[in-house]
Amino acid sequence: MKKKFFRISPHLKIIQRGDEFAVYNSLNSGSLVIIDENAMYFLKKFNSLTTLEDISPEYSNEEKQSVFSLFTESHLIIPENIDERFELQINANKHSQNLREGCMISGLVLEMTKSCNFCCDYCFSRLLNHKGQRSKEVHMSLAIARKAVKELISIALKNKVNQIEIGFMGGEPLINWGVLSSTVLYAEALVKDSNITIIFSITTNGSLVSKKIAEFLSLHRFRVSISLDGPADINNLGRIYHNKIGTYNNTIEGISRLNMAGIRTTVLTTISNHNLDKLNIDFVDILIDMKVSNWGLNVEDMSSNLYTKIDKVIEKLLSLTKYSLNQGLNTAGMWYKPIYAMMNRKLSYCSATNGSFLSVETDGAVYPCSRINKQIGHIDNFNHIKNSHDYNMIGSNIVGNITYCIGCELEAMCIGGCLAVKSDSISMCNGCGLTGQNRFACDFIKKITHAILSDPLLPIIN
Repeated sequence: MKKKFFRISPHLKIIQRGDEFAVYNSLNSGSLVIIDENAMYFLKKFNSLTTLEDISPEYSNEEKQSVFSLFTESHLIIPENIDERFELQINANKHSQNLREGCMISGLVLEMTKSCNFCCDYCFSRLLNHKGQRSKEVHMSLAIARKAVKELISIALKNKVNQIEIGFMGGEPLINWGVLSSTVLYAEALVKDSNITIIFSITTNGSLVSKKIAEFLSLHRFRVSISLDGPADINNLGRIYHNKIGTYNNTIEGISRLNMAGIRTTVLTTISNHNLDKLNIDFVDILIDMKVSNWGLNVEDMSSNLYTKIDKVIEKLLSLTKYSLNQGLNTAGMWYKPIYAMMNRKLSYCSATNGSFLSVETDGAVYPCSRINKQIGHIDNFNHIKNSHDYNMIGSNIVGNITYCIGCELEAMCIGGCLAVKSDSISMCNGCGLTGQNRFACDFIKKITHAILSDPLLPIIN
């Protein structure tokens, strides 16, 4: 029998992590392993072409096979004739075919309203509306919401998709509560006799959550995200009502009502120039007392001032994250995406960049994402979307297709980043992530990823 030769992948990356090593393949997501010196010694045996049988007899066959399987399954050791980029291209070609056939679409975000009772100074939705880059319709009608949902479920049934997602955003989506709640009931009625499960989610400021609304969201198993930027004195610097009064107390009341209804919320905190120097671990204790289940800690990516303080921002994010994780509060942010992709097979940065999610405006206009300034169709001609150039172009931003990322140490983990911060015709002023063709942002994501992997006291969460 012909011997099989193996070698270390040329895309192998090694980062010292205390007495251990974080090892991954920059072309393959889901490849991260944390190994000790003995495993590293074994791995280096494959610096040149080697067979498993030729490995030193100091290892038992069982030991050799166990470690070898770990390294090959993680693409750290590869067969001698494998061309990893060619394999990526095969996947990319299959993905392109799925896009054209409409097989990728499995979720919608419904922009329920342009209106909001808050006047936050970094709100991307309000900025878009002021620039006239979105629909003039203030509220989404029930007819448009129903049509969008019906189209999504029709696609899911055709493609035998068992799980779809419907998210509600705004403005403040609870302002249009009548349409929102009716849409939920309508969607559930459409899938009643099918195998489709619907995951509902909502991003809200929490101030309008009544007992009735909380109970409805709980009954329909909503995932609820609420924005809160710190304790009252910090939050109220940027998250205010139109009359300049702070919003903290009303948001806290909303979270409390959700708790009473059995919903454990995700709190979203934006690091900005308002709170960079002020936010501390006291806020973590507040979140734990409020029984928050997850804390999304992100960065206001439209603020160039923060880009001049990259090291300071990283120090703040990681110090807060380390403390909260040690207190049992699950914490991460968009900046954590490369780590998540290192641990899980991912081909794209987000649902917009692989064509699986679409955002529907109040007037029925369809965008790949609420933050990407490129209309790709309308729900009145939903079948046209999958064949449109723009949908296929944006949905093709997967590993292997992004030329400006080739050779990056996080090529298969960052995966091009958020399209909304790219400097081209589809971009806006701010996105939900910190990469893309943005020199400061790319520097940030590389530094913070390296900092996470190299700190043995910082848990790596999945």
